Amino acid sequence: MELAHSLYLNENAYKSMPTSTRDLFLHEWLKFLSKVLPGLDKKEMKQCQERLEKQLLSLVAVPQSSAIQKCLGDVIALLFNVGETFGLYAFIESCNEKLRVKDDTANNVKIKLCVINVFFGMYATLGRMMGNTFADTIQMLLRNTKSNEAELRSTSLTCLGTIQSSLGAMCTSYHRDVYKVAKTFHNDKCMSVRVCALKLLEALIPNANFIVASDVDNLVSVCCKSLEGGNYDVRQSVAAVLSKLFLTALPASKTVSLNALSNAPPKQQSSNQGRKYTTDECFGILSSCFIKASSPSVRVGLVESYLAFFDALGKHWTEKHVKFVITHALTLLDNSKMLSSHIEAVYCRKSVNFILGHVIDHMMGEKGQNEAAKELIKLLAARMQLVGVDASEQTVSINQHVIICILNEVSSLVSLLGSSISVFFTEHATNAINTVVSSLLYPATSVSLAAAWCLRCIVIAVPSQLAVLIDATQDKIEASKNNPEALVGYSNAMAAILGAVPYATLGVPSSKAKNAFSIAEDLLRTATQNSRMSLARTQCGWMIIGALMNLGSVTVRHFLSKLLLLWRNAFPRSSKEIETEKNKFDQFNWQVALEGRAGALCAMEAFLQNCTELVSEDVTRRLLTPLDCALTMLANLPVNVKASAAQTKVSAAFFRLRLFLVLGQLPSECYESFINQLIRVLINEFALTDKQSAITTSCLERVGHKYNNILLGANGTDSDHQQIEEQLLASNSTVACGTMEHDPVSIYADSGRYQKFRFSPPGPLPLGIAVVDASVNLFSKIFCSTAVKHRIRIMQHFSECLKQTKSVKHHSVQINILTVLLSCLKTMAEGKMPVGTTELQELILTLLLALLGDASDIIRCAAAECVGRLAQAAADNNFTARISQSCFDKIQLSRDPTIRMGNALTLGFVHRYVGGIGAGQHLSTSISICLALAQDMSNTFVQTWALHSLVLITDSGGVMIRSYVEHILSLMITLLMTVTSSAKEMHRYIGKCVVSLITILGPELQGSAPQIANIRSSCQLASDFLLGNSSALVVAEGISCYQQLHLFTPKHAALHSLINMLCKNLSSSCLVLRQVSCSCLKQLSQRQADQVSQMASAYFAESRQASSTVTDTYSSELELEAALFTLLDKETDAAMQTNVKDTILMILNSQAIYKLSAWLTLLRNVLFIATGEEASEAESKGGEDDEDDDTSFQPVNKETSTTLHQRCNTRVFAVQCVQKIFGLATVKASDSQTPSSSNAESSGLNRYSPDGSLFSEVISAQNDCDPLITHIQDLVRIGFMAATASYDQLQIEGLKVLEDLIVRFCEARDPDFDEQPLLEQYQAQFGAALRPAFSRESGPHVLSKACNLCSIWITSGIATDIVDLRRIHQLLVTSLSKAQMSRSSAGYSVFSECSATSERLAVLKAWADMYFVALGMEQGKSGGESSSCLLDLVTPELSSLYNMWMEALREYGLGLSQWECNSQRRGPFGYTGAQLGKSTLQRYFVLHHSRSAQGGTRLQNCERRGERGCGLYFGQRADQ
Repeated sequence: MELAHSLYLNENAYKSMPTSTRDLFLHEWLKFLSKVLPGLDKKEMKQCQERLEKQLLSLVAVPQSSAIQKCLGDVIALLFNVGETFGLYAFIESCNEKLRVKDDTANNVKIKLCVINVFFGMYATLGRMMGNTFADTIQMLLRNTKSNEAELRSTSLTCLGTIQSSLGAMCTSYHRDVYKVAKTFHNDKCMSVRVCALKLLEALIPNANFIVASDVDNLVSVCCKSLEGGNYDVRQSVAAVLSKLFLTALPASKTVSLNALSNAPPKQQSSNQGRKYTTDECFGILSSCFIKASSPSVRVGLVESYLAFFDALGKHWTEKHVKFVITHALTLLDNSKMLSSHIEAVYCRKSVNFILGHVIDHMMGEKGQNEAAKELIKLLAARMQLVGVDASEQTVSINQHVIICILNEVSSLVSLLGSSISVFFTEHATNAINTVVSSLLYPATSVSLAAAWCLRCIVIAVPSQLAVLIDATQDKIEASKNNPEALVGYSNAMAAILGAVPYATLGVPSSKAKNAFSIAEDLLRTATQNSRMSLARTQCGWMIIGALMNLGSVTVRHFLSKLLLLWRNAFPRSSKEIETEKNKFDQFNWQVALEGRAGALCAMEAFLQNCTELVSEDVTRRLLTPLDCALTMLANLPVNVKASAAQTKVSAAFFRLRLFLVLGQLPSECYESFINQLIRVLINEFALTDKQSAITTSCLERVGHKYNNILLGANGTDSDHQQIEEQLLASNSTVACGTMEHDPVSIYADSGRYQKFRFSPPGPLPLGIAVVDASVNLFSKIFCSTAVKHRIRIMQHFSECLKQTKSVKHHSVQINILTVLLSCLKTMAEGKMPVGTTELQELILTLLLALLGDASDIIRCAAAECVGRLAQAAADNNFTARISQSCFDKIQLSRDPTIRMGNALTLGFVHRYVGGIGAGQHLSTSISICLALAQDMSNTFVQTWALHSLVLITDSGGVMIRSYVEHILSLMITLLMTVTSSAKEMHRYIGKCVVSLITILGPELQGSAPQIANIRSSCQLASDFLLGNSSALVVAEGISCYQQLHLFTPKHAALHSLINMLCKNLSSSCLVLRQVSCSCLKQLSQRQADQVSQMASAYFAESRQASSTVTDTYSSELELEAALFTLLDKETDAAMQTNVKDTILMILNSQAIYKLSAWLTLLRNVLFIATGEEASEAESKGGEDDEDDDTSFQPVNKETSTTLHQRCNTRVFAVQCVQKIFGLATVKASDSQTPSSSNAESSGLNRYSPDGSLFSEVISAQNDCDPLITHIQDLVRIGFMAATASYDQLQIEGLKVLEDLIVRFCEARDPDFDEQPLLEQYQAQFGAALRPAFSRESGPHVLSKACNLCSIWITSGIATDIVDLRRIHQLLVTSLSKAQMSRSSAGYSVFSECSATSERLAVLKAWADMYFVALGMEQGKSGGESSSCLLDLVTPELSSLYNMWMEALREYGLGLSQWECNSQRRGPFGYTGAQLGKSTLQRYFVLHHSRSAQGGTRLQNCERRGERGCGLYFGQRADQ
């Protein structure tokens, strides 16, 4: 390829090359030209331009591959851009001549494609320099849009769009013709053509005024029709068109203001603007289309259009018009047409919630979100008033869905904001909690469940309301025992709140659980006393008991014996009782019995899941008796129950579901006695034997390979719109209609089980799917325990089911059986269990091979993977060889694409699961066949499936693939050059294959041999091709290739260009691209953090200079880090957040010391922009106590504070980064010089960092290290702002920063006043930061940290004046009084015994620390007047302190002894050892009781010696 590195094309070398390498040679030359041409001077350019034009034109005149076409367009445009334009018009005319040719043979089509790509590059680069030559070009392009070739149509439309964008009003005369042609392709069968047509419409809208003037409705109609049958790209393109259309249709003043808010240049307004629309009219058009949506794909597309329009309007507009946004979104559900069925109603609810979530949760800051919460509560109250006694059924139904949407959005907001929203729920003006509680009584159960979930989210965010709401719901349940609707509503609320206890860090008193169990037991005991209430009481009693199981073994152990008795009594005791029920029970009795037993099984499942310590052998044996009865009853359900009313059928389905889930929690060995009977029941479920409807399991995606989704075209499910895109899944769209009314247990169950998306309500699947899923999971678990003869009969039965089922259920039965087989084979293969005899293997193989040629992609893919798992489980080389040979024969003999696709993929899965050694003898043949099929240009689907198979082979072959790497890599590059960019699936598989090949080569890529250099350059070339693709998903694969290259050969990875691309992709709209970019940045930062930061800063500076705009940023120096903090604010994906945090921390570790000023500025701004106003107010209040502190901090720039919005978790992480800087500075200082610790020891504090004087020495040793002491004002400010925030975790982190400051700088002296401590001037700030932690609303975890900080401050010697000391001392006195009051029975505790104990022990430890330092200072007289002051402050409290110190010691021993003997006697602190648990006791007391012991002992010693410091204590003792 060295011959390609010349200014002119070496034609002799080019012609003498083999055809397979000509494209590579030409591509290398064109890339070389693109690098060289910008550096030529005018004289050199003039000399070479004419010859280059001729050579390039000659290349355009012959057929070229897709990659060469694009490169030619870019190079020709660059040539005329940097050189002269004398020959431009002649060149254009020559190109137009080639477009005029009417011959549509394959070669001529390629020439036309090349010409169009050249025009695309020229118009994109040169723009108006093209002059008036566009007339002929547009006419030729319009004619080529009528071609039968989809690629020619899409390329022509793309070029037309570029011409419209580049020339603008210059080609006004052709706007109508182009517009007319673009509309004709709105429903083209080829999705890429449809997308290109929509992009052309988007380019036309700003310039073609007649569209906005008279054709808005027509264009909206065209877009809606385009959504029919469209894919994710089509929906995104429609969203872009409609948002551009509506934004252009707004009045000029509105558009200018919006552009000003987004820092974009104002749009030029034409003199002929035509009619302008208001925002109400624009949203009215969208809502009308949404209501009239003819299919789910249209509805989903319009939802994405809503999101695009809101994004175009901007966050400032949405915050200003939050009431309009919420009202408009909710009115979409006011039309009865949207609620034609339950599934449609759920889909519409989810669509509206997705719109509200995008606008409120992601676009708004915390201030706007609080305003949105107020509006939602007001709307909830208004909607509840509409439903009165005389409300019609239609009103109740419509309001039901609106209220559910409101409650779900409030739940999401509360989960997102956390404790920062506590003020909103505690203030009486909003009355928010009472409004939510009132919705529990709504006539629809679904509203009650949504309200219960909302209360659960509230108590997790505001822990102080947990015990209060439990008491309130208990009172309501007691008062509503004769009202079934109210009883169900309040019981749901109690269950949800109890389910929140494990997630509430502060817990609840153990008495709440006992009271709840008593209520549930009473409901179950009195259920039979009133037939009207029996069903409600039974359901509610078991619901509360099930929720109580979430509290864990420590709580449940107290009523385990009663639980076992309740479970035993819930089921018939013998077969005779079962027969009696069968003969005597009517429909109502069966419904009550089934609901009660389903509830008992549900509580049993929760017990097995959450109380594993209590599941002993005896308990398991006692549980099996009711389970055996339940299975017997299930098998003998009378026919009249199965054919009864719908509600009884639902109860029976719930009973089966609960039974399957309980058995899934137990080892299969426990129920071997009735396993055969269970298998029959399970097969009837997933084989749909007794069902009329087609129910498809949702487990296939979970047990299948992760790359299958690409093959099946599920592109939208890995995007930001996954929640609504799942409605369009081809395999099973009903998996997206999960909602709480499908399974009420979801309101208290583990959130990870039903809550698929973060901050969203739980979404249990429809009952039918849930039962089938449970049967599939249980069957795959017990199948391995069955005898081989039973397995053979089961496989024979599966074959009969597949043959006999010919109705609409056939497809569902196929998927269910394949999922079961795949799950069973996967379990056996991973557990090294034998499949069985040869007969069984042949039965399974015959069943699967018959499905490899099925017309359904899902069936073929699942069958192929099952064959691979079967070969893995069989572990027989001969059996594997027979499978491979069978696939070889069918691929060679059959020309049917479906058979070739299925068998080719089977080869891949066999190699993937058997491994390179097990299937090594057929490796060469398999690779050859896959490579041959991948080159079959006649069928792109066969190519895609073959590439998927090749990825699986290379991913598992290891070193055995090494000899095939060059050949495979050569084919990948050939495909990248020839396959069109619209074949995204093929490009993605090519990228994954290249990643696998790089992994196989590994460190070998670092070699310098010519062969290795060629392979390495081929990998780089393939990665470059992928990065140049127009699809973001393909670009993500290219980044993965470079990431893998950097892992093994970092010096050969183009770091600069890669970092530029990664920084650009951080703001991409594609979720996968952002995820891959964050992952790659993390890897790069592990080795080259400084280089990454510097290159990224240079990129952001260049981008800002090129765009000439002012962007929102936290820091002008650390731009990458600022961008990562911004990204951390927006993303909700947990893995991406982890990668972003790790990247920030690695860069922080690398450069925080020598860029200390920049880092502190960045972190201060992250914290300051969001909390600046409240911190400024609190600080001004704190400053009133000190006359000298008037100008320490500057007022908040309110204009800046509204620029960026930070989430609470982002601010917490920023403060944690400050603490990390403390540690880094300590390590740096200790490396420079070891500090003296004598002074630190004398003060009684455990100092872990040097004093201020050391940093001067560090500065003299290293000039590039900014000392922390010079930034103490910023550090105090950061700690103060965090400590005064309304978010608990942020408050705790702020107190930690202040503690670090005191410990580090307590001995540092003020340079202006040598005798004064440096921190003395910040006394007011420390006092103001501590005061919020001692308020009534503060939790024990905050108060404990604050008490420790008070103790450290007082004993540090910073404050010497008695007045100053008394301010902080008074806070400790307040905490001591609170601890004394909580000991008495009169005190009402809202938190658990653990939290109360930790708080009291922290208070006692703080006083003990202060007492020790006071005595030490008094005895040594080292503190002068301050030592006497400190002892005087401690002495008045010694009497009560002594008693509490001794009580703490007694409580520790008593608690441990109570745990050992299971005693329930209460100790002095008011709890029993069994309430806390042994580990909890040890954790709390070990941390604090040593100080209490030392304090009590020291006080007694002082008393015996008569020392000062206990005189008052003596007097009090004498009086007693």
